[in-house]
Amino acid sequence: MGNCIEMDSLTPPEVENANVESLNLLPERTKMLYQKTYDESVAWCAGKLVVRYSEFVLLTSFSEISEKGSIALLWPKYSMLRSTLCIHHDLDLSN
Repeated sequence: MGNCIEMDSLTPPEVENANVESLNLLPERTKMLYQKTYDESVAWCAGKLVVRYSEFVLLTSFSEISEKGSIALLWPKYSMLRSTLCIHHDLDLSN
């Protein structure tokens, strides 16, 4: 799916890891929420025997969340998951 942050040949090596380090810039409580959302997604995927994230997988996951009555949580969860999937799986959901 391509890089989350476009790198060009002029990018110094010490800057290329900024994507991973960006999670460390969050306040501890916020970082815990992001990690919890990511962990819940990983657990959901493991329970469904999903081996690779895709748009269909995420839509199915969010559909189940909305069926539980947590509609207000969809956007924050999507936003947190988008960031953590970018960091942990180099998956860009911005398009």
